[in-house]
Amino acid sequence: MNLKRLFLLCVISLPLLCDVGMSQSVVKTPLTNVDVVKLVKSGLPEKTILLAIQQSPANYDTSADELIELKNQGVRADLINAIIQAQANQPSGT
Repeated sequence: MNLKRLFLLCVISLPLLCDVGMSQSVVKTPLTNVDVVKLVKSGLPEKTILLAIQQSPANYDTSADELIELKNQGVRADLINAIIQAQANQPSGT
């Protein structure tokens, strides 16, 4: 009887363990200029947006026209500077 219970426990636990392993290997989608504008317009605190910029992969367009557009969309200078820094820190392949 104990072997049956152990087997049943293993069968029940296996999917749960697999799910935990899968959730840890989720790839983060890079943030873009559009994402930052959405975050700003949603009213999130600037500190929260700054953390997202610093901790997420980046795929920003830091051309002069796009930086001006970020400013025009209400993105503050501190966040624009963080975007420039995050993009500069990306490996050259991105």
